[in-house]
Amino acid sequence: MIKNATFTSVWDGGYEITSGCKVNTETKEVFDIETIDVGDDLDVLEFEFITVDNIEYPVSNDGTTEYRYN
Repeated sequence: MIKNATFTSVWDGGYEITSGCKVNTETKEVFDIETIDVGDDLDVLEFEFITVDNIEYPVSNDGTTEYRYN
């Protein structure tokens, strides 16, 4: 099932950037992630997560989490 979700990346000690995305809840694939230009102000990506139906799930592009994106 395809659902609308939010994608959040946490940078530099807690600065959060959130945008819209879609997630296939059967395959755990996250896609159509809206991009946000933050310039060169952020350096260290600490972690990423998606929120689906008010529940947060870790997400990655390296296969280390159940939910993933390319």
